[in-house]
Amino acid sequence: MSSLITPKGLFQTGEIGTILSMYISNYKGGRNESFMYGLDRQTMWYDYDLTSAYTTVMAGIGHPNYPKGRRISVSELKKMTPREIVFSYLLIKAEFTFPDNVKYPSIPCFVDENTTVYPLSGECSLTGAEYLLAVNQKCDLKISDIYYIPFDLPPTAQQGRGVEMMHPFKSLIKEVQTKRREYKKGSINNLLYKEMGNSIYGNLVRGLGNKRKFDIKTGQRKRMEGSELSNPILAS
Repeated sequence: MSSLITPKGLFQTGEIGTILSMYISNYKGGRNESFMYGLDRQTMWYDYDLTSAYTTVMAGIGHPNYPKGRRISVSELKKMTPREIVFSYLLIKAEFTFPDNVKYPSIPCFVDENTTVYPLSGECSLTGAEYLLAVNQKCDLKISDIYYIPFDLPPTAQQGRGVEMMHPFKSLIKEVQTKRREYKKGSINNLLYKEMGNSIYGNLVRGLGNKRKFDIKTGQRKRMEGSELSNPILAS
Protein backbone atom coordinates (compact mmCIF):
# COMPACT_ATOMS: atom_id res chain seq x y z
CA MET A 1 0.00 0.00 0.00
CA SER A 2 2.87 2.39 0.72
CA SER A 3 4.07 2.01 -2.87
CA LEU A 4 0.56 2.12 -4.35
CA ILE A 5 -0.77 5.23 -2.60
CA THR A 6 1.56 7.55 -4.48
CA PRO A 7 0.93 9.84 -7.48
CA LYS A 8 2.47 7.24 -9.81
CA GLY A 9 0.69 4.28 -8.21
CA LEU A 10 -2.71 5.97 -8.27
CA PHE A 11 -2.21 7.03 -11.88
CA GLN A 12 -1.49 3.43 -12.87
CA THR A 13 -4.42 1.91 -10.96
CA GLY A 14 -6.98 4.64 -11.62
CA GLU A 15 -10.21 4.61 -9.64
CA ILE A 16 -9.46 1.19 -8.12
CA GLY A 17 -6.50 2.70 -6.28
CA THR A 18 -8.60 5.49 -4.81
CA ILE A 19 -11.26 3.14 -3.40
CA LEU A 20 -8.94 0.51 -1.90
CA SER A 21 -9.23 2.15 1.51
CA MET A 22 -12.95 1.25 1.50
CA TYR A 23 -12.10 -2.44 1.15
CA ILE A 24 -9.29 -2.25 3.72
CA SER A 25 -11.67 -0.66 6.24
CA ASN A 26 -14.00 -3.64 5.86
CA TYR A 27 -11.42 -6.29 6.76
CA LYS A 28 -12.08 -7.53 10.31
CA GLY A 29 -10.65 -11.03 10.59
CA GLY A 30 -12.32 -13.85 12.51
CA ARG A 31 -14.98 -13.67 15.21
CA ASN A 32 -14.66 -15.31 18.62
CA GLU A 33 -17.28 -14.97 21.31
CA SER A 34 -17.47 -16.00 24.94
CA PHE A 35 -20.91 -15.99 26.57
CA MET A 36 -19.85 -17.30 29.96
CA TYR A 37 -16.70 -18.02 31.96
CA GLY A 38 -16.12 -20.91 34.33
CA LEU A 39 -17.44 -24.46 34.66
CA ASP A 40 -21.12 -25.01 33.79
CA ARG A 41 -22.54 -28.48 34.49
CA GLN A 42 -26.21 -27.57 33.93
CA THR A 43 -26.21 -26.20 30.35
CA MET A 44 -25.58 -28.08 27.11
CA TRP A 45 -23.32 -25.96 24.89
CA TYR A 46 -22.79 -26.46 21.16
CA ASP A 47 -19.76 -25.27 19.21
CA TYR A 48 -20.49 -24.94 15.47
CA ASP A 49 -17.49 -25.00 13.18
CA LEU A 50 -17.52 -24.62 9.39
CA THR A 51 -15.37 -27.34 7.84
CA SER A 52 -12.36 -25.86 6.03
CA ALA A 53 -14.04 -22.44 6.24
CA TYR A 54 -11.25 -20.25 4.86
CA THR A 55 -10.28 -22.51 1.99
CA THR A 56 -13.87 -23.34 1.01
CA VAL A 57 -14.76 -19.65 0.75
CA MET A 58 -11.56 -18.92 -1.18
CA ALA A 59 -12.45 -21.58 -3.76
CA GLY A 60 -15.56 -19.56 -4.64
CA ILE A 61 -14.02 -16.12 -5.11
CA GLY A 62 -13.47 -14.87 -8.64
CA HIS A 63 -11.09 -12.72 -10.64
CA PRO A 64 -12.04 -9.06 -10.09
CA ASN A 65 -12.94 -7.35 -13.37
CA TYR A 66 -11.15 -4.14 -12.40
CA PRO A 67 -12.02 -2.11 -15.57
CA LYS A 68 -15.73 -2.63 -14.89
CA GLY A 69 -15.54 -1.47 -11.28
CA ARG A 70 -17.85 1.49 -10.65
CA ARG A 71 -20.02 3.24 -8.12
CA ILE A 72 -23.68 2.22 -8.25
CA SER A 73 -26.87 3.69 -6.81
CA VAL A 74 -29.11 2.25 -4.11
CA SER A 75 -31.80 1.58 -6.73
CA GLU A 76 -29.29 -0.45 -8.79
CA LEU A 77 -28.33 -2.42 -5.69
CA LYS A 78 -31.95 -3.31 -4.93
CA LYS A 79 -32.41 -4.63 -8.48
CA MET A 80 -29.49 -7.06 -8.12
CA THR A 81 -30.17 -10.72 -7.38
CA PRO A 82 -28.58 -12.38 -4.31
CA ARG A 83 -26.29 -14.31 -6.68
CA GLU A 84 -25.10 -11.10 -8.36
CA ILE A 85 -24.44 -9.58 -4.94
CA VAL A 86 -22.54 -12.55 -3.51
CA PHE A 87 -20.52 -13.31 -6.65
CA SER A 88 -18.97 -9.85 -6.91
CA TYR A 89 -16.79 -7.53 -4.86
CA LEU A 90 -19.44 -5.21 -3.47
CA LEU A 91 -18.59 -2.69 -0.77
CA ILE A 92 -21.27 -0.61 0.96
CA LYS A 93 -20.81 2.33 3.36
CA ALA A 94 -23.85 2.98 5.53
CA GLU A 95 -25.42 3.88 8.85
CA PHE A 96 -27.42 1.01 10.31
CA THR A 97 -30.09 0.33 12.90
CA PHE A 98 -31.32 -3.12 13.90
CA PRO A 99 -34.74 -3.71 15.48
CA ASP A 100 -34.55 -3.88 19.29
CA ASN A 101 -35.61 -7.54 19.27
CA VAL A 102 -32.57 -8.68 17.26
CA LYS A 103 -30.57 -10.75 19.74
CA TYR A 104 -27.39 -11.09 17.68
CA PRO A 105 -26.74 -8.08 15.41
CA SER A 106 -24.47 -9.12 12.54
CA ILE A 107 -22.55 -5.91 11.79
CA PRO A 108 -19.22 -5.41 13.59
CA CYS A 109 -17.86 -1.99 14.55
CA PHE A 110 -14.34 -1.21 15.72
CA VAL A 111 -13.87 -0.11 19.32
CA ASP A 112 -10.10 0.17 18.96
CA GLU A 113 -7.44 -1.17 16.61
CA ASN A 114 -7.98 -4.80 17.62
CA THR A 115 -11.49 -5.02 19.08
CA THR A 116 -14.90 -5.12 17.43
CA VAL A 117 -18.38 -5.15 18.94
CA TYR A 118 -21.78 -5.93 17.39
CA PRO A 119 -24.14 -3.07 18.34
CA LEU A 120 -27.76 -2.43 17.35
CA SER A 121 -26.77 0.77 15.54
CA GLY A 122 -23.71 2.51 14.16
CA GLU A 123 -21.69 3.17 11.01
CA CYS A 124 -20.29 0.37 8.89
CA SER A 125 -18.61 -0.99 5.77
CA LEU A 126 -20.32 -4.07 4.37
CA THR A 127 -19.62 -6.67 1.73
CA GLY A 128 -22.46 -8.09 -0.34
CA ALA A 129 -22.88 -11.18 1.86
CA GLU A 130 -22.94 -9.04 5.02
CA TYR A 131 -25.52 -6.77 3.39
CA LEU A 132 -27.84 -9.70 2.59
CA LEU A 133 -27.58 -11.01 6.16
CA ALA A 134 -28.36 -7.58 7.65
CA VAL A 135 -31.35 -7.13 5.35
CA ASN A 136 -32.59 -10.58 6.39
CA GLN A 137 -32.47 -9.37 10.01
CA LYS A 138 -34.70 -6.39 9.05
CA CYS A 139 -31.82 -3.95 9.51
CA ASP A 140 -32.50 -0.35 8.41
CA LEU A 141 -29.57 0.84 6.26
CA LYS A 142 -28.97 4.44 5.25
CA ILE A 143 -26.47 3.88 2.43
CA SER A 144 -24.03 6.65 1.51
CA ASP A 145 -21.72 4.90 -0.98
CA ILE A 146 -21.58 1.67 -2.98
CA TYR A 147 -18.71 0.34 -5.08
CA TYR A 148 -19.19 -2.69 -7.31
CA ILE A 149 -16.55 -4.88 -9.00
CA PRO A 150 -18.01 -7.86 -10.91
CA PHE A 151 -16.29 -11.22 -11.21
CA ASP A 152 -14.48 -11.58 -14.52
CA LEU A 153 -15.65 -14.13 -17.08
CA PRO A 154 -13.40 -16.25 -19.33
CA PRO A 155 -13.26 -15.45 -23.07
CA THR A 156 -15.56 -18.41 -23.84
CA ALA A 157 -18.31 -16.86 -21.70
CA GLN A 158 -17.80 -13.45 -23.27
CA GLN A 159 -18.21 -15.06 -26.68
CA GLY A 160 -21.50 -16.66 -25.66
CA ARG A 161 -20.18 -20.19 -25.12
CA GLY A 162 -20.92 -20.45 -21.42
CA VAL A 163 -21.15 -18.46 -18.20
CA GLU A 164 -18.69 -20.33 -15.97
CA MET A 165 -16.81 -17.85 -13.78
CA MET A 166 -13.06 -17.92 -13.28
CA HIS A 167 -12.01 -18.92 -9.77
CA PRO A 168 -8.25 -18.34 -9.33
CA PHE A 169 -7.87 -20.51 -6.21
CA LYS A 170 -10.38 -23.28 -6.95
CA SER A 171 -8.08 -25.91 -8.46
CA LEU A 172 -5.37 -25.32 -5.86
CA ILE A 173 -7.83 -25.50 -2.94
CA LYS A 174 -9.35 -28.68 -4.37
CA GLU A 175 -5.90 -30.28 -4.53
CA VAL A 176 -4.99 -29.24 -0.97
CA GLN A 177 -8.30 -30.44 0.49
CA THR A 178 -8.08 -33.73 -1.42
CA LYS A 179 -4.60 -34.34 -0.04
CA ARG A 180 -5.74 -33.43 3.47
CA ARG A 181 -8.55 -36.00 3.38
CA GLU A 182 -6.02 -38.75 2.66
CA TYR A 183 -4.85 -38.51 6.26
CA LYS A 184 -6.63 -39.04 9.55
CA LYS A 185 -8.06 -35.92 11.17
CA GLY A 186 -5.66 -34.56 13.76
CA SER A 187 -2.60 -36.27 12.27
CA ILE A 188 0.54 -34.30 11.39
CA ASN A 189 0.00 -34.61 7.63
CA ASN A 190 -3.67 -33.65 7.91
CA LEU A 191 -2.75 -30.56 9.90
CA LEU A 192 0.07 -29.78 7.48
CA TYR A 193 -2.33 -29.53 4.52
CA LYS A 194 -4.77 -27.54 6.66
CA GLU A 195 -1.98 -25.07 7.38
CA MET A 196 -1.10 -24.89 3.67
CA GLY A 197 -4.65 -23.94 2.76
CA ASN A 198 -5.03 -21.39 5.55
CA SER A 199 -1.65 -19.87 4.69
CA ILE A 200 -2.89 -19.06 1.18
CA TYR A 201 -5.64 -16.96 2.74
CA GLY A 202 -3.11 -15.53 5.18
CA ASN A 203 -1.07 -14.21 2.28
CA LEU A 204 -4.13 -12.46 0.83
CA VAL A 205 -4.41 -10.32 3.97
CA ARG A 206 -0.72 -10.09 4.80
CA GLY A 207 0.37 -6.50 5.30
CA LEU A 208 -3.17 -5.07 5.59
CA GLY A 209 -2.95 -4.61 9.34
CA ASN A 210 -0.23 -3.14 11.50
CA LYS A 211 1.09 -6.48 12.73
CA ARG A 212 4.76 -6.73 13.58
CA LYS A 213 7.10 -9.69 13.56
CA PHE A 214 10.53 -10.32 15.07
CA ASP A 215 13.34 -10.00 12.51
CA ILE A 216 16.21 -12.33 13.45
CA LYS A 217 18.64 -10.41 11.22
CA THR A 218 18.29 -7.09 13.03
CA GLY A 219 16.95 -8.31 16.37
CA GLN A 220 14.07 -5.86 16.09
CA ARG A 221 10.35 -6.07 15.47
CA LYS A 222 9.33 -4.94 11.99
CA ARG A 223 5.99 -4.24 10.37
CA MET A 224 4.86 -7.26 8.35
CA GLU A 225 4.98 -6.41 4.66
CA GLY A 226 2.57 -7.59 1.97
CA SER A 227 3.14 -10.59 -0.28
CA GLU A 228 2.58 -11.04 -4.01
CA LEU A 229 -0.91 -12.33 -3.18
CA SER A 230 -1.90 -9.47 -0.84
CA ASN A 231 -5.15 -7.95 -2.09
CA PRO A 232 -7.69 -6.12 0.13
CA ILE A 233 -10.44 -6.58 -2.47
CA LEU A 234 -10.11 -10.37 -2.46
CA ALA A 235 -9.50 -10.41 1.31
CA SER A 236 -12.73 -8.54 2.06
